[in-house]
Amino acid sequence: MRQILSVFWTGIIIAIIALTAWSGFSIYKNIFAKGLRITISIPEEVNIGTPFAAIVHFENSSSAVMKDMSISLALPDNVAALGSPPQQRIVTQSIGDIGVGTLSKEEFELIIFGDANTVRLLEAHIQYESLNSRFEKSVRKEIAVQPSRFTLSVDAPKTVFNDENFETVISYKNTSDTILSDLELYVEFPANFKIKESTLKPTEGNAVWRLGELLRGSEGEITITGSLVGLDDVEFDIRAEVRAPFLGEVYAINETLAHVSLAPSPISIEILLNGKKEYIARVGDTLNYSFIYRNNTEIGLRDAVLRVQLIGEMFDMTAVQAKGSVNRVSNTITWSASNTPGLRTIPIGGSGSVNVAIGVKDIFSIARLNDKDFMLKVDARIESPTVRDSRVADRTVGIAKFESKIAGQTEIDARAYFRDAASGFLNEGPMPPQVGQPTQFSVHWIVRNYSTDIQTAIVRAGLPSNVQWINNSSSNDASKPRYDENTREVIWEIGGIPATRGVLSLPIEGVFQIEATPSESARGSYVPLLNDAILTAYDTFTNTIITDTAPRITTELPDDGTVGQGGGIVQ
Repeated sequence: MRQILSVFWTGIIIAIIALTAWSGFSIYKNIFAKGLRITISIPEEVNIGTPFAAIVHFENSSSAVMKDMSISLALPDNVAALGSPPQQRIVTQSIGDIGVGTLSKEEFELIIFGDANTVRLLEAHIQYESLNSRFEKSVRKEIAVQPSRFTLSVDAPKTVFNDENFETVISYKNTSDTILSDLELYVEFPANFKIKESTLKPTEGNAVWRLGELLRGSEGEITITGSLVGLDDVEFDIRAEVRAPFLGEVYAINETLAHVSLAPSPISIEILLNGKKEYIARVGDTLNYSFIYRNNTEIGLRDAVLRVQLIGEMFDMTAVQAKGSVNRVSNTITWSASNTPGLRTIPIGGSGSVNVAIGVKDIFSIARLNDKDFMLKVDARIESPTVRDSRVADRTVGIAKFESKIAGQTEIDARAYFRDAASGFLNEGPMPPQVGQPTQFSVHWIVRNYSTDIQTAIVRAGLPSNVQWINNSSSNDASKPRYDENTREVIWEIGGIPATRGVLSLPIEGVFQIEATPSESARGSYVPLLNDAILTAYDTFTNTIITDTAPRITTELPDDGTVGQGGGIVQ
């Protein structure tokens, strides 16, 4: 007992000594680190796109030499060190040894970009070695970001009509105190914007203009004429950015954008699918599209042409029905005055419609793991050479789109066997079944999931009165079938199943054992073994419930090749 107490108190004393030593060392390092004084100085005004110096001042006020000193500057987003990539967040300078009482500084050339009138936090970390220990000290400095001294603006109409020409004016001016060289203007238009002309020809595609050198106070302007095609009331951005090189790297010195939205079309199209504005399709469906057009202008529109493109590999183009001209190579259907007289003249406020009937394929086109989440897309475009003002457009255009998701498909297959050694189940009892004598069978539930990920998948089937559950089940999944005594149901809570499971890979399979005892009334017929198996699951792509049913199983056992025709009839 004394020896145990001695060991205990020795351990306590050692722990106290270690804790005291660690605490003392920490206090020592903290006190010694106070011997290093650090400050950061920056200009009072820091403008976007204008290089500035961040100076880290440091002084060794301790009584020992500070060795192998280095300074790391942690840069916030949209702040870069000149000569370094804009995305680099840490820049480090090696200082070397600093003697006692030495006062020094290290200068970092930085540039800032992004949003003005914000505050960025700059942080400097100094590391060094002294008295065989490593020390670190940090200091922070806020940067109040001012607007760029290179002004840039994008002037465009707030609303435009489909395919009508409009002007975008980009103005710029160098208001800084220095000459800016090798400037480039980048303009990012919407993907559906078409440039017709520009007062200064782009140097790269339709997105880059080289501005070259710009003296102090110099300014310029570029007018770009083009048109947008898209859906009504959708807003688009036109973004402009001016970049300048510094020490071999290119940085944005100012950027801005304008918002343009498409006004309701002079000629509009409304698309309905099976009479609805939203529709979830299924394999084997018949789809009836209606395209309703209307003249919203104050003039009659002549010789209109309506084109519809069907996009999606699940469209069955062999079964398309339409009065328009069908091109099965491009999957387009075209209506004009030649096949639709109502398009020859659409009066003021007039309207009409055309229709397409087409089927959805019966089988999903699945060849790869990412063949999932199938969509049916329809792009419709109507145009007329009649225009209200030939100065801004050479035709009147209306655009519409319609997208439909295709619900997933999950299949449940139910099979029963008497001789089933391959799956590890040994069934006992007479075969053919005998009146009053129990015979065991193994039931296989095989689940295949096709085109969408599903959740909360569950299979249920009730047991007939002459059938009992044997507590023996397995599966190749995390869960396996179980029995609910209260409802006399076999339940298999599978949960989530990824798309293509069982199509490009092995299906999920659950096996369980049951025992049937035929009654006198069953003599000369097949005995029911399991009622209909019903699978339900939540389709995460379409947010709908999908179901499938496997028909009831009897002792006919068509999947057990050892039984033979009539081999399951009760004797």
